[in-house]
Amino acid sequence: MKRIIDLTGKTFGRLTVLSRAASTVPGKTMWVCQCSCPNHTIVTASTSSLCGGNKKSCGCLAKEPHSHTTFIDLTGKRFGRLVVVKRVGNAPPSPSMKSKVGPIQYLCKCDCGNTTIATGGNLRSGCKRSCGCLHREMTSKCRLKDLTGKRFGRLVVLNLLPERGKLGEVKYRCKCDCGRIHITTAGRLSSGITQSCGCYHLERIKEARTKWTPEEAKIVAHLYEIKKRCYNKNYKDFEDWGGRGITVCDEWMDPISGYRKFVDWAKNNGYKKGLSIDRIDNDGPYAPWNCRWVDWYTQANNKRNNVFVDINGVRHTIAEWSRECGLDYDTLYHKFEKGYDLFRDTVLYNLSLRK
Repeated sequence: MKRIIDLTGKTFGRLTVLSRAASTVPGKTMWVCQCSCPNHTIVTASTSSLCGGNKKSCGCLAKEPHSHTTFIDLTGKRFGRLVVVKRVGNAPPSPSMKSKVGPIQYLCKCDCGNTTIATGGNLRSGCKRSCGCLHREMTSKCRLKDLTGKRFGRLVVLNLLPERGKLGEVKYRCKCDCGRIHITTAGRLSSGITQSCGCYHLERIKEARTKWTPEEAKIVAHLYEIKKRCYNKNYKDFEDWGGRGITVCDEWMDPISGYRKFVDWAKNNGYKKGLSIDRIDNDGPYAPWNCRWVDWYTQANNKRNNVFVDINGVRHTIAEWSRECGLDYDTLYHKFEKGYDLFRDTVLYNLSLRK
Protein backbone atom coordinates (compact mmCIF):
# COMPACT_ATOMS: atom_id res chain seq x y z
CA MET A 1 0.00 0.00 0.00
CA LYS A 2 1.33 3.44 -0.96
CA ARG A 3 2.27 5.62 2.01
CA ILE A 4 0.11 8.75 2.37
CA ILE A 5 1.92 11.98 3.30
CA ASP A 6 -0.06 13.99 5.85
CA LEU A 7 -0.44 17.57 4.58
CA THR A 8 -2.57 18.79 7.50
CA GLY A 9 -1.54 22.32 8.54
CA LYS A 10 0.62 22.98 5.50
CA THR A 11 0.08 25.96 3.20
CA PHE A 12 0.01 25.89 -0.56
CA GLY A 13 -0.39 29.36 -2.02
CA ARG A 14 -3.54 30.78 -0.36
CA LEU A 15 -4.77 27.36 0.73
CA THR A 16 -4.21 25.91 4.20
CA VAL A 17 -4.93 22.20 4.60
CA LEU A 18 -7.43 21.55 7.41
CA SER A 19 -7.95 17.81 7.22
CA ARG A 20 -8.22 14.86 4.91
CA ALA A 21 -11.48 14.81 2.95
CA ALA A 22 -14.05 12.15 3.83
CA SER A 23 -14.86 11.46 0.18
CA THR A 24 -12.04 10.63 -2.20
CA VAL A 25 -11.59 10.50 -5.94
CA PRO A 26 -10.50 7.00 -7.05
CA GLY A 27 -6.70 6.81 -7.04
CA LYS A 28 -6.24 10.24 -5.41
CA THR A 29 -6.08 11.47 -1.82
CA MET A 30 -8.24 14.53 -1.27
CA TRP A 31 -7.83 17.28 1.34
CA VAL A 32 -10.14 19.90 2.86
CA CYS A 33 -8.52 23.34 2.48
CA GLN A 34 -9.43 26.88 3.49
CA CYS A 35 -8.54 29.83 1.30
CA SER A 36 -7.05 32.99 2.86
CA CYS A 37 -9.20 35.26 0.67
CA PRO A 38 -11.80 37.50 2.39
CA ASN A 39 -14.48 34.85 1.80
CA HIS A 40 -12.43 32.09 3.55
CA THR A 41 -13.85 29.59 1.08
CA ILE A 42 -13.59 25.86 1.86
CA VAL A 43 -12.46 23.70 -1.08
CA THR A 44 -11.14 20.19 -1.65
CA ALA A 45 -7.95 19.44 -3.54
CA SER A 46 -5.81 16.40 -4.29
CA THR A 47 -2.28 15.84 -3.04
CA SER A 48 -0.83 16.07 -6.56
CA SER A 49 -2.58 19.36 -7.35
CA LEU A 50 -1.42 20.93 -4.08
CA CYS A 51 2.18 19.69 -4.18
CA GLY A 52 2.47 20.34 -7.92
CA GLY A 53 1.35 23.94 -7.53
CA ASN A 54 -1.76 23.52 -9.67
CA LYS A 55 -4.13 24.41 -6.83
CA LYS A 56 -3.24 27.58 -4.91
CA SER A 57 -6.58 29.14 -4.07
CA CYS A 58 -10.32 28.66 -4.16
CA GLY A 59 -10.27 30.30 -7.58
CA CYS A 60 -9.95 33.86 -6.42
CA LEU A 61 -6.32 34.07 -7.48
CA ALA A 62 -7.25 33.49 -11.11
CA LYS A 63 -9.86 36.25 -10.99
CA GLU A 64 -7.37 38.86 -9.76
CA PRO A 65 -5.17 40.89 -12.12
CA HIS A 66 -2.00 39.09 -13.12
CA SER A 67 0.10 41.77 -11.45
CA HIS A 68 -1.22 40.67 -8.05
CA THR A 69 0.09 37.12 -8.39
CA THR A 70 3.51 36.55 -6.91
CA PHE A 71 6.31 34.15 -7.84
CA ILE A 72 8.27 32.72 -4.87
CA ASP A 73 11.89 32.16 -5.81
CA LEU A 74 13.37 29.23 -3.84
CA THR A 75 16.97 29.77 -4.96
CA GLY A 76 19.43 29.34 -2.07
CA LYS A 77 16.87 27.77 0.27
CA ARG A 78 17.36 24.39 1.94
CA PHE A 79 14.83 21.55 1.94
CA GLY A 80 16.08 18.53 3.86
CA ARG A 81 19.40 17.59 2.27
CA LEU A 82 18.75 19.70 -0.83
CA VAL A 83 19.90 23.26 -1.47
CA VAL A 84 18.22 25.00 -4.42
CA VAL A 85 20.78 26.18 -7.00
CA LYS A 86 18.61 27.77 -9.68
CA ARG A 87 15.35 27.61 -11.57
CA VAL A 88 15.44 25.40 -14.67
CA GLY A 89 12.07 26.08 -16.31
CA ASN A 90 8.79 24.24 -16.00
CA ALA A 91 7.91 20.57 -16.03
CA PRO A 92 5.62 19.31 -18.82
CA PRO A 93 1.96 19.65 -17.78
CA SER A 94 0.08 16.47 -16.99
CA PRO A 95 -3.05 15.57 -18.99
CA SER A 96 -5.24 16.31 -15.94
CA MET A 97 -3.94 19.89 -15.63
CA LYS A 98 -6.05 22.71 -17.04
CA SER A 99 -3.03 24.94 -17.43
CA LYS A 100 -0.74 24.53 -20.42
CA VAL A 101 2.27 25.34 -18.22
CA GLY A 102 3.60 22.73 -15.78
CA PRO A 103 4.98 23.34 -12.26
CA ILE A 104 8.24 25.25 -11.80
CA GLN A 105 11.36 23.10 -11.55
CA TYR A 106 14.60 23.77 -9.67
CA LEU A 107 18.10 22.37 -9.91
CA CYS A 108 19.16 21.29 -6.41
CA LYS A 109 22.41 20.04 -4.92
CA CYS A 110 22.27 17.26 -2.34
CA ASP A 111 24.55 17.05 0.71
CA CYS A 112 25.97 13.80 -0.73
CA GLY A 113 27.30 15.77 -3.72
CA ASN A 114 24.78 14.68 -6.35
CA THR A 115 22.41 17.04 -8.15
CA THR A 116 18.73 16.51 -8.86
CA ILE A 117 15.76 18.38 -10.32
CA ALA A 118 12.59 18.89 -8.24
CA THR A 119 9.41 20.92 -8.52
CA GLY A 120 8.75 23.75 -6.10
CA GLY A 121 5.64 21.99 -4.80
CA ASN A 122 7.54 18.81 -3.95
CA LEU A 123 10.24 20.82 -2.18
CA ARG A 124 7.84 22.92 -0.09
CA SER A 125 5.62 19.97 0.82
CA GLY A 126 8.54 17.82 1.94
CA CYS A 127 7.95 15.17 -0.73
CA LYS A 128 11.48 15.74 -2.01
CA ARG A 129 14.23 15.88 0.63
CA SER A 130 17.25 14.36 -1.12
CA CYS A 131 18.53 13.03 -4.43
CA GLY A 132 17.41 9.56 -3.33
CA CYS A 133 20.31 8.79 -0.99
CA LEU A 134 18.15 9.31 2.11
CA HIS A 135 15.73 6.60 1.01
CA ARG A 136 18.57 4.18 0.24
CA GLU A 137 20.15 4.75 3.65
CA MET A 138 16.87 4.23 5.50
CA THR A 139 16.23 1.03 3.54
CA SER A 140 19.77 -0.19 4.22
CA LYS A 141 19.41 0.42 7.97
CA CYS A 142 16.15 -1.52 8.05
CA ARG A 143 17.78 -4.51 6.32
CA LEU A 144 21.17 -4.31 8.06
CA LYS A 145 22.11 -7.21 10.32
CA ASP A 146 25.13 -6.51 12.50
CA LEU A 147 27.68 -9.28 11.90
CA THR A 148 30.13 -8.08 14.59
CA GLY A 149 31.68 -11.00 16.46
CA LYS A 150 30.52 -13.65 14.00
CA ARG A 151 32.89 -16.06 12.24
CA PHE A 152 32.95 -16.73 8.51
CA GLY A 153 35.54 -19.36 7.64
CA ARG A 154 38.83 -18.01 8.95
CA LEU A 155 37.49 -14.48 9.41
CA VAL A 156 36.06 -13.02 12.62
CA VAL A 157 34.14 -9.74 12.17
CA LEU A 158 35.58 -6.95 14.33
CA ASN A 159 33.35 -3.97 13.55
CA LEU A 160 31.12 -2.23 11.02
CA LEU A 161 32.80 0.48 8.93
CA PRO A 162 31.11 3.84 8.31
CA GLU A 163 32.08 4.01 4.63
CA ARG A 164 30.22 2.04 1.97
CA GLY A 165 31.29 0.29 -1.23
CA LYS A 166 30.91 1.67 -4.74
CA LEU A 167 27.35 0.34 -4.94
CA GLY A 168 26.44 1.20 -1.35
CA GLU A 169 27.46 -2.18 0.11
CA VAL A 170 27.94 -2.48 3.87
CA LYS A 171 31.60 -3.09 4.74
CA TYR A 172 33.17 -4.83 7.74
CA ARG A 173 36.65 -4.96 9.26
CA CYS A 174 37.64 -8.57 9.96
CA LYS A 175 40.58 -10.43 11.47
CA CYS A 176 41.87 -13.58 9.81
CA ASP A 177 43.18 -16.60 11.78
CA CYS A 178 46.60 -15.90 10.27
CA GLY A 179 46.63 -12.52 12.07
CA ARG A 180 45.97 -10.19 9.14
CA ILE A 181 43.22 -7.56 9.02
CA HIS A 182 40.89 -7.79 6.02
CA ILE A 183 38.06 -5.49 4.89
CA THR A 184 35.18 -6.97 2.90
CA THR A 185 31.45 -6.54 2.33
CA ALA A 186 28.56 -8.16 4.20
CA GLY A 187 27.38 -9.84 1.01
CA ARG A 188 30.69 -11.59 0.38
CA LEU A 189 30.80 -12.82 3.99
CA SER A 190 27.21 -14.08 4.10
CA SER A 191 27.46 -15.83 0.72
CA GLY A 192 30.71 -17.58 1.65
CA ILE A 193 32.68 -16.01 -1.21
CA THR A 194 35.20 -14.53 1.23
CA GLN A 195 36.43 -16.83 4.01
CA SER A 196 39.93 -15.53 4.63
CA CYS A 197 42.28 -12.66 3.91
CA GLY A 198 43.51 -14.63 0.89
CA CYS A 199 45.79 -17.02 2.75
CA TYR A 200 43.40 -19.97 2.35
CA HIS A 201 43.41 -19.56 -1.44
CA LEU A 202 47.21 -19.48 -1.54
CA GLU A 203 47.40 -22.61 0.60
CA ARG A 204 45.01 -24.45 -1.69
CA ILE A 205 47.12 -23.49 -4.69
CA LYS A 206 50.26 -24.71 -2.93
CA GLU A 207 48.57 -27.98 -2.00
CA ALA A 208 47.31 -28.50 -5.56
CA ARG A 209 50.86 -28.08 -6.88
CA THR A 210 52.25 -30.77 -4.53
CA LYS A 211 53.88 -33.52 -6.58
CA TRP A 212 53.01 -37.08 -5.56
CA THR A 213 54.75 -40.29 -6.57
CA PRO A 214 52.55 -42.85 -8.42
CA GLU A 215 52.10 -44.83 -5.19
CA GLU A 216 51.28 -41.70 -3.17
CA ALA A 217 48.76 -40.56 -5.78
CA LYS A 218 46.84 -43.83 -5.29
CA ILE A 219 46.81 -43.27 -1.52
CA VAL A 220 45.58 -39.69 -1.99
CA ALA A 221 42.77 -41.05 -4.18
CA HIS A 222 41.61 -43.18 -1.21
CA LEU A 223 41.23 -40.10 1.01
CA TYR A 224 39.51 -38.17 -1.76
CA GLU A 225 36.99 -41.01 -2.08
CA ILE A 226 36.48 -41.10 1.69
CA LYS A 227 35.69 -37.38 1.81
CA LYS A 228 33.13 -37.80 -0.97
CA ARG A 229 31.41 -40.60 0.94
CA CYS A 230 31.16 -38.53 4.11
CA TYR A 231 30.44 -35.00 2.87
CA ASN A 232 29.12 -35.05 -0.70
CA LYS A 233 25.33 -35.41 -0.46
CA ASN A 234 25.18 -36.15 -4.19
CA TYR A 235 27.42 -39.21 -3.81
CA LYS A 236 25.50 -42.38 -4.74
CA ASP A 237 26.13 -44.13 -1.38
CA PHE A 238 26.20 -41.02 0.85
CA GLU A 239 23.45 -42.44 3.09
CA ASP A 240 25.70 -45.38 4.07
CA TRP A 241 28.48 -43.06 5.29
CA GLY A 242 27.79 -39.35 5.73
CA GLY A 243 24.09 -40.02 6.11
CA ARG A 244 24.87 -42.22 9.17
CA GLY A 245 27.08 -39.55 10.73
CA ILE A 246 30.43 -41.02 9.66
CA THR A 247 33.07 -38.26 9.57
CA VAL A 248 36.77 -37.78 8.85
CA CYS A 249 39.11 -36.69 11.65
CA ASP A 250 40.40 -33.11 11.74
CA GLU A 251 43.97 -34.31 11.11
CA TRP A 252 43.07 -35.72 7.69
CA MET A 253 40.62 -32.91 6.89
CA ASP A 254 43.25 -30.19 7.37
CA PRO A 255 43.33 -28.23 4.07
CA ILE A 256 47.08 -27.66 4.28
CA SER A 257 48.63 -30.88 5.56
CA GLY A 258 45.75 -33.37 5.63
CA TYR A 259 46.71 -35.31 2.49
CA ARG A 260 50.38 -35.46 3.47
CA LYS A 261 49.54 -36.79 6.95
CA PHE A 262 47.23 -39.40 5.43
CA VAL A 263 49.95 -40.55 2.99
CA ASP A 264 52.52 -40.82 5.79
CA TRP A 265 50.08 -42.78 7.98
CA ALA A 266 49.27 -45.18 5.13
CA LYS A 267 52.93 -45.90 4.43
CA ASN A 268 53.63 -46.60 8.10
CA ASN A 269 50.56 -48.76 8.66
CA GLY A 270 50.73 -51.53 6.10
CA TYR A 271 49.49 -50.00 2.87
CA LYS A 272 50.06 -52.24 -0.15
CA LYS A 273 48.67 -52.31 -3.64
CA GLY A 274 45.33 -54.12 -3.69
CA LEU A 275 44.46 -53.32 -0.06
CA SER A 276 41.63 -51.01 0.94
CA ILE A 277 41.02 -48.88 4.01
CA ASP A 278 38.70 -50.36 6.63
CA ARG A 279 37.19 -48.91 9.83
CA ILE A 280 37.62 -51.20 12.83
CA ASP A 281 34.50 -49.76 14.44
CA ASN A 282 31.87 -49.46 11.70
CA ASP A 283 30.14 -46.64 13.57
CA GLY A 284 33.35 -44.73 14.24
CA PRO A 285 35.08 -42.03 12.15
CA TYR A 286 37.86 -42.27 9.61
CA ALA A 287 40.82 -41.65 11.92
CA PRO A 288 44.28 -43.18 12.43
CA TRP A 289 43.17 -45.07 15.56
CA ASN A 290 40.09 -46.56 13.85
CA CYS A 291 41.44 -47.47 10.40
CA ARG A 292 43.58 -50.22 8.92
CA TRP A 293 44.60 -51.56 5.51
CA VAL A 294 43.03 -54.94 4.75
CA ASP A 295 42.28 -57.24 1.82
CA TRP A 296 38.81 -57.63 0.34
CA TYR A 297 38.02 -60.77 2.35
CA THR A 298 38.76 -59.13 5.72
CA GLN A 299 36.80 -56.02 4.83
CA ALA A 300 33.82 -58.05 3.62
CA ASN A 301 33.69 -59.72 7.05
CA ASN A 302 33.63 -56.37 8.83
CA LYS A 303 30.42 -55.01 7.26
CA ARG A 304 27.61 -53.94 9.54
CA ASN A 305 25.11 -56.01 7.52
CA ASN A 306 27.06 -59.28 7.87
CA VAL A 307 25.22 -62.38 9.15
CA PHE A 308 27.05 -64.33 11.88
CA VAL A 309 26.29 -68.02 12.41
CA ASP A 310 27.38 -70.16 15.40
CA ILE A 311 28.15 -73.85 14.79
CA ASN A 312 29.41 -76.01 17.68
CA GLY A 313 30.57 -72.90 19.56
CA VAL A 314 32.46 -71.44 16.59
CA ARG A 315 31.17 -68.06 15.31
CA HIS A 316 31.80 -66.99 11.69
CA THR A 317 30.11 -64.97 8.99
CA ILE A 318 28.60 -66.84 6.08
CA ALA A 319 31.53 -65.66 3.95
CA GLU A 320 33.98 -67.14 6.44
CA TRP A 321 32.08 -70.47 6.60
CA SER A 322 32.13 -70.49 2.80
CA ARG A 323 35.90 -70.20 2.83
CA GLU A 324 36.30 -72.81 5.57
CA CYS A 325 34.23 -75.53 3.91
CA GLY A 326 35.10 -74.74 0.28
CA LEU A 327 31.57 -73.99 -0.89
CA ASP A 328 30.46 -71.11 -3.09
CA TYR A 329 29.10 -68.19 -1.04
CA ASP A 330 25.83 -67.93 -2.95
CA THR A 331 25.19 -71.68 -2.55
CA LEU A 332 25.81 -71.57 1.19
CA TYR A 333 23.72 -68.44 1.65
CA HIS A 334 20.85 -70.18 -0.18
CA LYS A 335 21.11 -73.05 2.35
CA PHE A 336 20.98 -70.55 5.21
CA GLU A 337 17.82 -69.00 3.83
CA LYS A 338 16.13 -72.43 3.93
CA GLY A 339 16.95 -72.91 7.62
CA TYR A 340 19.72 -73.16 10.20
CA ASP A 341 19.68 -76.95 10.40
CA LEU A 342 20.27 -77.38 6.67
CA PHE A 343 23.03 -74.75 6.77
CA ARG A 344 24.74 -76.43 9.75
CA ASP A 345 24.54 -79.92 8.29
CA THR A 346 25.91 -78.72 4.93
CA VAL A 347 28.86 -76.96 6.58
CA LEU A 348 29.72 -79.89 8.87
CA TYR A 349 29.49 -82.40 6.00
CA ASN A 350 31.82 -80.37 3.77
CA LEU A 351 34.24 -79.75 6.63
CA SER A 352 34.43 -83.55 7.24
CA LEU A 353 35.27 -84.10 3.57
CA ARG A 354 38.18 -81.66 3.77
CA LYS A 355 39.85 -83.42 6.68
